[in-house]
Amino acid sequence: MSEHCDDVRIEELGPMRVASVRAISATPEREAWARMKAWASARGLLNFAKNPIFGFNSPAPEPGQKIYGYEYWLRVDVATEIGSEAVERHFDGGLYAVSECRVSDPWKDIPYAWGRLLQWVLKNGYSIGSHQYFEVPEDPDAPDNRLVLRLYCPVTR
Repeated sequence: MSEHCDDVRIEELGPMRVASVRAISATPEREAWARMKAWASARGLLNFAKNPIFGFNSPAPEPGQKIYGYEYWLRVDVATEIGSEAVERHFDGGLYAVSECRVSDPWKDIPYAWGRLLQWVLKNGYSIGSHQYFEVPEDPDAPDNRLVLRLYCPVTR
């Protein structure tokens, strides 16, 4: 399902089995990605078309705190052995408002883009859903000042 309106589209993600890795530090996105990349590379799973990645704060940064968590999920099929370097999770799927965020300053641009997306959701007859939100990097190895993220805001009608 896809619906376009301005720079936001509505997309439905189906249920999926994922491998999950998480890091807690002052740079958890980079650390979690390094772990996920090592795990996925060893299994030949670094194909984002077949095995997309999804990231999110886990736990979110607290005001004034530099340490927080970030978790990456990589969609895998039922035959993929997860092993001990990652955790198996199951996601039920859900409906999302999706927008792109081009980042030059992560601490300003990402919160601003999330704010715009949340405003769009509320102005267009949707409610914020309770399922997991996601940030999907176009290239997780890109420097922070050249990141391109797709933001997935969970929604309901």
